[in-house]
Amino acid sequence: MPKYKKLPSSTASTEDDIRRQQENESSLHKFIIDFENLNNNRENCNQNNVQQSEPIPDFHASTSSPQNLDIFSLDDFQDDDSNEAIPPTNNNYAMTEFERTIILLLYQTLSNSTNVETQLLARSFNNMYRQSHEDAPCFSSTSYEFLLKKFPHFFTPTIVKFFYANCGDLIGPVQNLNVVYNCPKICCQIKPKDVMYSAEAIDYFVYVSLEQWLQYLVPLLWDSIQLDYPHESKLDLHDLKCGQEYKRIVIDQKRLNAETLTLTLTWDGIACSKSVWPLIAYINELPFNKRINNPMLLALQCSNAKPKHDLMLKPLVDELIRFEREPIKININGEEKQFYVRLLLVIADAPARAALLRIMSHNSTYPCNICTVKGEYKTQYGCMTFPPLLSTSIKARMNKKWKELANKPEEYLNRKENIDEVKGVRGKSQLMRLPYINLPIICPPEIMHSQFLGTIKTMFDRWFTDRFQRSMWYREQKREKNYILSSISS
Repeated sequence: MPKYKKLPSSTASTEDDIRRQQENESSLHKFIIDFENLNNNRENCNQNNVQQSEPIPDFHASTSSPQNLDIFSLDDFQDDDSNEAIPPTNNNYAMTEFERTIILLLYQTLSNSTNVETQLLARSFNNMYRQSHEDAPCFSSTSYEFLLKKFPHFFTPTIVKFFYANCGDLIGPVQNLNVVYNCPKICCQIKPKDVMYSAEAIDYFVYVSLEQWLQYLVPLLWDSIQLDYPHESKLDLHDLKCGQEYKRIVIDQKRLNAETLTLTLTWDGIACSKSVWPLIAYINELPFNKRINNPMLLALQCSNAKPKHDLMLKPLVDELIRFEREPIKININGEEKQFYVRLLLVIADAPARAALLRIMSHNSTYPCNICTVKGEYKTQYGCMTFPPLLSTSIKARMNKKWKELANKPEEYLNRKENIDEVKGVRGKSQLMRLPYINLPIICPPEIMHSQFLGTIKTMFDRWFTDRFQRSMWYREQKREKNYILSSISS
């Protein structure tokens, strides 16, 4: 194999950087050897006109090398409008430029290389290839944009980073990690690289714009998108489009120059070694089965700490405000169409709902986002209780009043003596910036936390858990417990 020049790398300043650099160089060296051997095996197979070539080198030897290459079918990446024929998927031909590009991009994904490093690697392959193949290049162009054009059905969005500032605002989008950025208020600054590699909790998240997602998914699923509105019927409620809220924000405010797409947003944490907080959106105009199978991952934070309030939604809300003024333009089958985009629904559990709406948590005095019911803490039970009251004594939250309270200073809202006045409102939320949002109903309670892990779980604990032996509801006899459980299951 021809000698190759080592790619330029940044200066290692710590032991971790040196170790990481050595691992990358070792992995890169192994990858280049395997890549050249694979290409030579294909060429030898073509020259000798044999049906089966030598075994393909084992890419599983390195954790950073491409794995499971067989799961990719070349037919999946064929451009319908391309005149270039893809050879059959057997071993009777030399590796094509198309296959080399697949392997190169797989290596970039699994080794977490940057676009610039991938371009440098492609140039290194070209230098090696010219020495052994009579000046024939390995890649006709080493431009990263050119490499991606070979995969027209790939979704290759621009991923940006947003950092939490000490003043409570966001800094971003960040593209250069070595540049010092100021917050929007010009009161604090950060150097992104120092924040990312600090030992403390990671205070940033990555974001893919909603515009990129819609420009990719809408043309791909255009035949399934249903823009015809159902006839009004109070009995036929089988989807979100049949509800009054959809009618209010879409049908009643329909504009002639463009159609309207609506979104369902989900936000929750995933318990693992670190907390993972994904922000996912769905297009409501798709049928339910396709809607849930085509999520749009907009933002992702992975850290030891929870996201700071609802700042993770700020880039998305900025886009929705822009789409409210200027509809998004999407090329569908060669024709440019315009769409307004609105948020219809947010699905979140109780803790995430409190963070999104900037209200008190679910186990506090004023936990409900729909009404102003007040809880009472019972020492004997060790939890907050909500005694049954007449419906006339509980007032529903009003959107206008909620926004008036949220506009007050946060210091005033968080004072203990003002809790009965502010009714649990903690501050302004990002969703308030959307004028059509009705805060009390935008994020309804879901059945898992409000019932199955709430009231029903409490009742079963009182009935069957031994630590409640002195409770009047406790069932002492095991036979009686079994009888009750069997009668419930039957």
